[in-house]
Amino acid sequence: MKQIGIFLLAVVCISLCAQAQAPTEQQRLQRYAADLQGNPSDNALRAKIITLAQEMKPAPPIPEAAREHYVMATTFVGSAKDATGYERAIGEFKAALLAAPWWAEAYKNLAIVQKTAVRYDDAIANLQLYLLSQPVDARDAQDEIYKLKALKQAAKDDQIAQAEREREEQQRAYEAAFAALLRQIEGSRYSAPSDADWGRQALLIRDGYLIRGITDGRGLGSRDPRSWRFEEHSDKNLPGNSVHQKITAYEVHNTSNCTILWDYMEYETFVISEDGSTITRRSRMRFTNGAEKERPDHRVLSGALTSLKCNATADNHTDS
Repeated sequence: MKQIGIFLLAVVCISLCAQAQAPTEQQRLQRYAADLQGNPSDNALRAKIITLAQEMKPAPPIPEAAREHYVMATTFVGSAKDATGYERAIGEFKAALLAAPWWAEAYKNLAIVQKTAVRYDDAIANLQLYLLSQPVDARDAQDEIYKLKALKQAAKDDQIAQAEREREEQQRAYEAAFAALLRQIEGSRYSAPSDADWGRQALLIRDGYLIRGITDGRGLGSRDPRSWRFEEHSDKNLPGNSVHQKITAYEVHNTSNCTILWDYMEYETFVISEDGSTITRRSRMRFTNGAEKERPDHRVLSGALTSLKCNATADNHTDS
């Protein structure tokens, strides 16, 4: 009997020691709240705090610092006239919920203000935290979450529709500007700098087409348009060059793709400046091994990055 009594006494002592070492609910709440200070956006931790507070009897009190922020928040809500006022209120509600992260009513009111501020995701998250407190108006709170989701979807749809309208307006403006440019440059002739190895290359804009050609060189560097003669390109040794290119954008690509030269193919693009004063010829080399690069500037024969300057309109010229 004596041995049984000693055994029971030891069990009781161990149990009492374990109870003494286990943290109380209040201590756990304080530890969670302290951890939240370092990461206020940790809603999973907030959920643990709210659940723990629901189990505590009596419920944990609301600190005076939290109540101060809460009263300031409700005051800002009452006087808010614009987004700045609501953001100020939101900041105070968050401060209150950092001091008392188990305060259900504060989560609810924060969600109401966030809805007004069109911050639907945040409002939904805070209502979900509010529901963890098992409020009497849980049905209304859950329905409010559904409403917020609908408002979020409607706002997203409106944003997409607005973006599409803006895109269409930009496209119409672009098309109008481009059409005006085509009218402006119709009949214009462009020639390369006279000091370039390919200086006889020239361009003519006619009926919305970019026409490649050459000059006889007489008018290069001259301001007298009557001394400048143009003829369409007819070099049979370069069959890859397309003479007529329809102008449908500021960049005109050679639709026949390329000129075949040795171990690479040369692709060219003509870029029309927005004011129509210059057309820049760019060319790229695509080698048989698949490599591709732009012609370097010093290869003037390619005309890479060299502007063809507009000399005059066709009114004073005669095509040969």
